Amino acid sequence: MEMTSENSQRIRIGVTGLAMVFLMVVIGSALTKAGSEEAAETNAMAQDAPLDPLSEIGAAPGSAAEVGADQAEAQAEAEDLVAHELGHELVEESPEE
Repeated sequence: MEMTSENSQRIRIGVTGLAMVFLMVVIGSALTKAGSEEAAETNAMAQDAPLDPLSEIGAAPGSAAEVGADQAEAQAEAEDLVAHELGHELVEESPEE
């Protein structure tokens, strides 16, 4: 069997094609691996992050109204207590007629 130039050209083209496919697979694998490492880092950071960072600092939506209502209730209770205490002191200090 003689190797003609046509056969050797076909072999070169086939080997070059296989080499190109091999390089594409290697490059694709490297890119995919780099992407999965970044995804793993992102997932790790997401797990460390608080679920609701606004609620951790007390600035969650709607919390201002709740806090305001709680503070108003506490202030009203304190005013009632002070008024009650002052009322007792005024009764104790008043001269008997």
